[in-house]
Amino acid sequence: MNVSIPLQPYLPNDLMYKMKNNKPPGNVFGNVVERFWFNSKGVGIVVESSVPLFVSFNASNSNLLCFTTNTDHPRYPTGGNHLLKYTICKKKNVKETYEMMQMKHFESPKDKPSLDLIQYPVLSSIPRFQSNMTQGVLLKFVKKFKDDIGKALSIKKLFFEFDGKFSSEFGNFDIDSDLFPNAHQVCSTMREYGYQVLMSMTPLISKDSNHFDTKSEFLVQNKNSEQLALVKWHYGMAGVVDVTNPEASKWFHSKLSTMMKEYGIDGLKLYACESNYLPPNHLSHELLANPGAYITHLLSLIGNLHQEKQLLQTTCAYKSQKHSMYVQLGRKESKWEADNGLQSVIPAVLTLGILGYPFVIPDVVGGSGVVSNTSSPPSRELYIRWLQMATFMPVLKFSFVPWDYDAKVVNIAMSLLKRRQEIKKLLINAAKEAETNGSPVIRPLWWIDPIDSIALVIDTEFMVGNDLLVAPVVFPGVTKIDIYLPKGQWKDDLKGMVLEGKRWLRDYEVTLEQIPTFSKHRVLE
Repeated sequence: MNVSIPLQPYLPNDLMYKMKNNKPPGNVFGNVVERFWFNSKGVGIVVESSVPLFVSFNASNSNLLCFTTNTDHPRYPTGGNHLLKYTICKKKNVKETYEMMQMKHFESPKDKPSLDLIQYPVLSSIPRFQSNMTQGVLLKFVKKFKDDIGKALSIKKLFFEFDGKFSSEFGNFDIDSDLFPNAHQVCSTMREYGYQVLMSMTPLISKDSNHFDTKSEFLVQNKNSEQLALVKWHYGMAGVVDVTNPEASKWFHSKLSTMMKEYGIDGLKLYACESNYLPPNHLSHELLANPGAYITHLLSLIGNLHQEKQLLQTTCAYKSQKHSMYVQLGRKESKWEADNGLQSVIPAVLTLGILGYPFVIPDVVGGSGVVSNTSSPPSRELYIRWLQMATFMPVLKFSFVPWDYDAKVVNIAMSLLKRRQEIKKLLINAAKEAETNGSPVIRPLWWIDPIDSIALVIDTEFMVGNDLLVAPVVFPGVTKIDIYLPKGQWKDDLKGMVLEGKRWLRDYEVTLEQIPTFSKHRVLE
């Protein structure tokens, strides 16, 4: 085993937040966790939600997955049930175990989210505009993106996402008039360009916000003092809206609803909502034995704002499968490596699908523009390989754009956008299947052969539904890769040959312009 995780609280974490604050690695669990596990032999474990759970994996090279409880820890301030309550089950194979857990432990959504996010590209202000986003610069950028896309494709709709610090202060529920002297006109102009407007939002209220003092009773308190529980994040000190308080929830919902109507916002992206934004020793109106339940409350509240257009995105989730929403991976670094770079994307997307969140956004193409706490836009090769992979994911989101590079990158990008139009029906069909039976949109290879021992460990390839296998290049400087085909017959979309599955394609040649894909071959009778 290459991975070793020491014993730590099993809670959702924004890993980039920890990195930017120069904290030690600490808790390594990502932005979405659920308390069930299963292995390739069909054995599953579910741990009760109220348990203050700690987990280790392969600690000291033990090859063991270990659970324990600890009621005296600042990240579980209310203590909770000290008994480790869990259920173990066994089915014939991994897929049967997944299906049983899905039926027993997921609450199915009543509807699918808007498929427009699958059909049309999203343009995000972050990471491109970290501190230099102004009205003129932004409108010029979105206009050029629309015009350049339009040269290659006939796309009737686009999305623009306000991300980062665009408000005067977090908690003022506005768009900064210093940056955008006429914010309403900016949003109106974007709609004229064909964009629907999305906005990132957080439950954090800045100490400098108009509402920090006047609505302090609506913020999470400190268990050990009469002071508010404050968190230090990228933008200074902030309090946290206590969404377990009915009055606070009503106020927060009203402010968000008013803001969306005022600016014509079509959907929200919830972020900075993971459990590590809840300060140690926090005290909420409703005592939370499991701080992950804060996220469950928050998503129920925000989900009510999206019942019409179904354009909710979130970077955090816990026991929230019932909501019609897209889950975005935590911020990825602009690097190749498996520790939060390109190589981590496919495993993370596959994991979210298995956890019951089929509609996944793999962050922006090229990553966050950060490597080891240093600003670093993606290299040319990394950007191309990232875009190739993202083309086949449910949502394609840009911030760095092909025109930041050279004409060859632009040509590659246009070819990929055309290919996405061709496979869009596959994505839509897989999305409809997800609504019907909970299947992931992006699936592991073992989905079509859960007893194939090789397919069970492949994490550099993925399936779009059951009909398209994608094998992107995720290593630098590579022109040959090994590709595994599961059972069945597969048409090599690059070379045109039909190949029998359950075999390796060793040293498969692939140029920088290419991404290997294989379509399920069906013989007409």
